[in-house]
Amino acid sequence: AEPHTLALALRHHCVQLHLAARFDEAVQACREASVEAARSNLAPASRVAILVDLGRALQDKNQLAEAEKAYLAAMPLARS
Repeated sequence: AEPHTLALALRHHCVQLHLAARFDEAVQACREASVEAARSNLAPASRVAILVDLGRALQDKNQLAEAEKAYLAAMPLARS
């Protein structure tokens, strides 16, 4: 499998969990996806999407400071 396959699978799992309102699990999956994405040097656009998904899940948990960190981490990647 491609090195980035796990990161993409985790991202989709994160989104599915978020849609099911399972926010704690969504945050965990997004964090794992973010680590894998960085480790496998996933394309910046995909890394941005993972961080935005993480921010949304954190927002829905009312962890606004953590959500902001995720969004801010996405900004430099979005500019690259």
